[in-house]
Amino acid sequence: MLNKIKTRIELFKVLFLFFWYKYNIMYVSILCQGGKNMGINNKNTKRRNQNHRSKHTNISNSRDMEKTQRIEIPEDRINGKKNLKNKKNKKLNKKGKKRRLWLKILLGLFIFFAIVAAIGVAVVIGILSSSKYQVSRESLIIKNFNSKVLDSEGNVIATLRGDENRKWVSMEEMPEYLPKLFIALEDERFYSHNGVDLKRTLGATLGFVFGKGSSSYGGSTITQQLIKNTFSDKDDSGMAGVQRKIREIARAYNVEKVLSKNEILELYLNKILMGGTYYGVGTASEYYFSKPVNELSLAECAYFVAINPAPNYYKPFSDDEAEKEKLNDQLKSRLKVVLNKFKQEAANLGYELTEEDYNKAIEEVENGLAFKEGKIVTGATNYSYHTAAAREQAIKQLMKEQDLTKDAATWAIDNNG
Repeated sequence: MLNKIKTRIELFKVLFLFFWYKYNIMYVSILCQGGKNMGINNKNTKRRNQNHRSKHTNISNSRDMEKTQRIEIPEDRINGKKNLKNKKNKKLNKKGKKRRLWLKILLGLFIFFAIVAAIGVAVVIGILSSSKYQVSRESLIIKNFNSKVLDSEGNVIATLRGDENRKWVSMEEMPEYLPKLFIALEDERFYSHNGVDLKRTLGATLGFVFGKGSSSYGGSTITQQLIKNTFSDKDDSGMAGVQRKIREIARAYNVEKVLSKNEILELYLNKILMGGTYYGVGTASEYYFSKPVNELSLAECAYFVAINPAPNYYKPFSDDEAEKEKLNDQLKSRLKVVLNKFKQEAANLGYELTEEDYNKAIEEVENGLAFKEGKIVTGATNYSYHTAAAREQAIKQLMKEQDLTKDAATWAIDNNG
């Protein structure tokens, strides 16, 4: 029994040792494995720690970088602001330089134009005060007497007669509305200026400048137009044209000193070109309407005013019916403008234009003016060779001495007795 017990105890010991041993081996292996794992884990932990540290370092570095960037950004901005300021300063300096340049240019132009204006004023004063451009009454008034040619002993050898198509008429022979029509259209301030209408001249100049070389109306007064028809000064371009205009103004101013307004009007209306070779309203009345000037209607007198800017444009006796009809339509429009303007200015000119007279004139225009070509008899004379030569020499001498047109000199030689 005891033996069995001992045997069993021994078996139990063996089993215990076996299992203990086995357990220890497993434990050791587990421990070893665990150690290995722990080593790995330690390594991993170290790596993790290193990674963590590196991450922390990176984070700290990134934070430091951010800090440094945050510190650097303001510097860039400051530098940017400085650059912007520098750019702005440069722009301002450029603008300042440009402004100074423009100021210098403007100052230079101002000085230049001031000098030109001073020279212009000096030239104008010189011309106005020059005796060369003084106008005498005798050089303008046409006495309407036939001039006589005398020999060396004082005997009459020839009587001169003008060979122009011109018939002199006085203001008393003209209808009252005829000169006033011309004043209303050509020079509405005729009775108030001294030969030059500054307002009209300035308006025409501005119209010429801003109208690119064209103006809706001229700046010349009736007195200035009389000067043009009398003197041979015809320069129109450049400085020569400017000087001619100044001389014209000087002469117009001097004419107003020696002639009355009615005398100026009478001369003007007898010297004005009325188309072709026909001068003056007396000859025009005979040519266009076959009647004396004192029988002209208001509409017929308006025709002379209408054709004044271009007397050879309208051709009432043209053989071309198509052209004639076209021109008649234009003429009607022009005549209505003339009559309407006269209606506006009549009261200012001391003429009482009734509505009935105005409507009658318009009706006459609508129906067409009764043109009737007249035959103009001139005083043309066949002179002897010596008389013709003496006459021509006298005309040239007068043109040179008084700076007259050939027409004005011829008229003076033939009709001033």
